[in-house]
Amino acid sequence: MSGDPARIDVVFAANRSYVPYLSAALTSLRHNLAPRATVHARVLTRDLDPADLRWPNRRQDDTLDCVAPQIPPDTRLPIRNTDHVSLETYYRLFLDRVFDASVKRVIYLDSDLVVLGDLARLQALDLKGKTVAAAWDLHVRDWSQVRCLESPHASRQTYFNAGVLVIDLEAWRARSVGSRAVRFLAETPHEVLYWDQDALNHALRDDWQPLDPRWNRTSCYWEQSRTASLPFPPDVIAQLADPYIVHFASQCKPWHAYRHPDRAIFDRYVTMAGFPEQRMTFTKALRRKVGRYLTRT
Repeated sequence: MSGDPARIDVVFAANRSYVPYLSAALTSLRHNLAPRATVHARVLTRDLDPADLRWPNRRQDDTLDCVAPQIPPDTRLPIRNTDHVSLETYYRLFLDRVFDASVKRVIYLDSDLVVLGDLARLQALDLKGKTVAAAWDLHVRDWSQVRCLESPHASRQTYFNAGVLVIDLEAWRARSVGSRAVRFLAETPHEVLYWDQDALNHALRDDWQPLDPRWNRTSCYWEQSRTASLPFPPDVIAQLADPYIVHFASQCKPWHAYRHPDRAIFDRYVTMAGFPEQRMTFTKALRRKVGRYLTRT
């Protein structure tokens, strides 16, 4: 952690297309944060400036920076035309390069989420000697479901979702997590399914602390609970109804689908951030449906 226990360093990775959603994420985390805490947010990006983002409830001591991490010119990162990925997708592998030695802990957050809990609790989390804390992925339960991670014991190796990470930066650097992840991607460019998330699961095998799944409730909570049992005891599944972070980790986003179960939560914070036009209203959804119908006829 940093020298100031009330300081929370948060890092995102995004490009210009995610300005409204990143603004909503920033607004939500500040809204639900303890008053005494200060937020130092850093966005890993090639095309964003702090002035592009809206953070209406930002406090005087909060900071917001946008920076592109330095990537060695010979680095090979798989970006396929058929994937919904960009260079920013891989930026979290290089996040240690944008912080100095005074920052001991950072909280990485994807840009397609809203924070409903107090991040100060993650800042104080005991990592028990592990490099990161992360939540078990609700969709990919173990390594056997990802071709590039297949091994004789793959079904015993659990797989985490990298959209919310509590990171010990000193351990990350000392254990060369980013470099090992990049090397893995270079060796398996055609086999990776979930891009840098696969690489991080490989690099952090046996080096991650399970995080309460309420800190990263992905859309699979809704998509799979009707058809398959979630990998938690009944009491934990019940608690997921009251999440600390709602992560829209699916191709179905609340700004695309009127019937998205978490649309009301997203609408609240994207409106607070100053982007009410991003809400998927019934009228907008109906117009899209009619437009698709007319296109087919």
